[in-house]
Formats: sequence, C-alpha cells, structure tokens
Amino acid sequence: MKILTVITTSLFLYLLLISNSYGQLCKNWGQPITLGTLDHKIIAEASGIAVSQLSNNRLYHVNDSGNGSYFYSTYMDGSNTKSISIKGFDSSKADFEDMTIGPCYLKTCLFIGDIGDNNKARDHIKILVIEEKENYKSNVKPIKIVKLIYPDHPHDAEALAIHPNGDLYILTKEANYKRNKSFPAKLFKIEREKWENSTSALLMLDLIGTLNIESINKTSTGFFDNIITSFDIASNGIKFVILTYQNAYEFNIDLSKSNTNTFNKLIKDKDFNIAELKRLPQQESITYLPDSKSLIYNSEYVGIKPKLVQINCLE
Repeated sequence: MKILTVITTSLFLYLLLISNSYGQLCKNWGQPITLGTLDHKIIAEASGIAVSQLSNNRLYHVNDSGNGSYFYSTYMDGSNTKSISIKGFDSSKADFEDMTIGPCYLKTCLFIGDIGDNNKARDHIKILVIEEKENYKSNVKPIKIVKLIYPDHPHDAEALAIHPNGDLYILTKEANYKRNKSFPAKLFKIEREKWENSTSALLMLDLIGTLNIESINKTSTGFFDNIITSFDIASNGIKFVILTYQNAYEFNIDLSKSNTNTFNKLIKDKDFNIAELKRLPQQESITYLPDSKSLIYNSEYVGIKPKLVQINCLE
C-alpha cells in the first residue's frame, strides 16, 4: 500500500508539474478592444508602454527619438496626458525605444531604454532608472543611468523588459530593410546585482541566446512578422510576450533559467503560441496587465491618433 501511495503521489506531482508548465500559455485570445487613443500632439511616436504598479488607472509612455527628455503618464484610455521632464539627461543623441517597470533597490522603478541604434554605431547604450511615484512633479531626476555595451558589436534594439528578480533583458532588432531580410534576434541580459551596484563604468551585457521568429512560425507573413519591436515579461516571471509588426508571440519560458539552448526546437502550443492582433501601423509597444492575462499594445505611426488596444485571454 505504501508503494502504491508513493507511486500515486509521484504521478500526481508529475502531472501537476506538467500542468503548470503547459498551462501558462493562453490558448484562446479574445477580440481586440480599443481602450482609447493617445494625444498624438504630445505622444507623437509612442515607442514604449508600461502599466503602473501604484495605480490601477495609469499607463506610462515614451516617445521615439527627437522628442525630448520626457516620459508621459495617461489614464488607461489614453486621456489625461501628463509630461514629466527627465532632469539632467541630454536626449539630443538618445533614441528611446521601449520601457518597462519593476523592482529596483527597495522601490519600484520605470526603466527607459535608450537602446535604439539604426546605424549600429553607438559605443554604448543607456537605461534610465526612475522611481515610480504616486504623483510626479513637472520633472524628475533618475536614480541611475546604466551604461551598457554589447559583447560582440553594436546592435539596434527596440525591446526591453525586466524580470521580477530585477534582471534586465534586451532583444535586438536584426533586419536589412533594403533587402527586406530579417535575421534572428539576439537576447542580452544584465543581472540586477550588476546594474544596481554599478557606478559610471560601462557594463558588459551577457548573450543569452538567439530567437528566430521565422523558423518557429510556419505561417509567418514574412519580413515584418520577424522583426521584434517590443517585449514584456509576466509578473510571475514564467512567461513573456514579444511584439512584431504583425502579431504577438507568448512564450512559456522563464528567462531567469534560460541559456543559449533555450530557443532551439520550440514547439507551438507547448513552448509558445501566437496572439493574432488587429494590426496597427508601426506597432512598437506592448505590455502585460498585472494579472498577466491581458495585453495592451499601440502604434507609433506619425500622423494618426495612436490607438490603445487590449486583448484578453478568454480561458
């Protein structure tokens, strides 16, 4: 009887483990819901988005390059836009491409990724670390500006995310627009201990692996569906989502346990699935809501009122 009990218990634990592993992906996404629009006169090129951890009705945004040293807060429907100036930061050569929110020291912080590099010529990139506050004045000074270099060569990137353990990740944008050719994205990481304890010195990113959307998605619509434009990690850390110019892809992977072999031979509906979106022109921002069962994305296309669109998991 004891042997049977042990076997039954072991089988239960095994099935529970399998259930937890396979059950993280949403298998059925609902129809896109338009929450509202951003004020395109202020947020003309919305290149990054994050959901507040202090308010249930606040989003944060950044503009693409050339729009000054600011980030912005709005209500969830895009109304009530507030501009917050970033003190002591010269944005003349900056290229804000994404933002994320997560732990820093004993606080919650916004992380703004000055990581764009269209010409792949920058000697380093930067991440601005700004404490999240209940109320912001007209300007705020970053807690820290983290300066990073790649271990191989400069990369263009538009995707930044933070793990709940505080490690930061960057996914690169590898494409040749003249040839309409995309290449596998590279995933880089900087550990929390390193960036929190850094001074003004340059920190070396670690290469974790490569992610090739074209190779895992047999129904890919081509070039624009293989370019990664944004990225977010779920609040529990065990899955993440990436955005391309066509769709969103959710991965059943804890990046804190990843290595260079993580993205080999990924299986659809087990390791990842596809959330087909109502495509927006030049969609370059995506974030989970706190429950990690809904996503919000938007567009940075100039000249239109950028919509805020939400999709919910129906399971």
